[in-house]
Amino acid sequence: MMRNKILTISLLGLTALWAISCDAPRDRRAAFRDKTSLNSFPTFSGFSVDGPPSTGTPTTAGSGSGASGTTGSGSGSSAIPAEVAHCSWSTDGISGYASNHATIGPYTLCKSNSSETNVFIQVKNPITDSYLCMVPTTHNNSLSTYVGEPRCVMATNAKTIYKITFLKNRTGYSGYSITGAMIMRDKNEWFPSPYFQYLLVPDAYLFCAEYLAQTGDSSYCYTFNTVGKFVYHQF
Repeated sequence: MMRNKILTISLLGLTALWAISCDAPRDRRAAFRDKTSLNSFPTFSGFSVDGPPSTGTPTTAGSGSGASGTTGSGSGSSAIPAEVAHCSWSTDGISGYASNHATIGPYTLCKSNSSETNVFIQVKNPITDSYLCMVPTTHNNSLSTYVGEPRCVMATNAKTIYKITFLKNRTGYSGYSITGAMIMRDKNEWFPSPYFQYLLVPDAYLFCAEYLAQTGDSSYCYTFNTVGKFVYHQF
């Protein structure tokens, strides 16, 4: 079972962002101090839609006799979880993925039909040099923001389906539905003005979203979107 990897960040303004070291402890990442109403979140529609550590045992899709393949730790025979049987999974690590994006390649991200916070992800291109992180989001018309902290997995096998349990732990947002996710690698990338520094991509996203919420200034989100190291996936 993949262990959870979440980093704590305190938002004390731009000064605090600069104080966060790029090699800060990666064991916890808490949601930023935040607004309490989606209605007060300014519009930023720059994110294009394309169709976390894990909280459950990874399962491996196979080519068994069942219509959905088999799962287990390589040799198990249990059916793919019923809660995500409605989604397309790869049984050979080559084809069958539901979506494709330049950032991570072919992938399937599927939301459980029985639990709002359970999601499952499978990626064709193994990621061995960083965690793959997902941030749960909600949207209302053109408004979109995060509702909980990032959840990350080491997605190293093309046939493995990783289960993630999202947390809706951003203050004031526990009542909002999870309607999408930001997917990004937990890697350092250069973010130009107004960031002017290397940042782990999830940190840059959370700062942009919170800065926009608090000030109405979309300049950080504009830069984050321009750098483009993310996938915005709507369920």
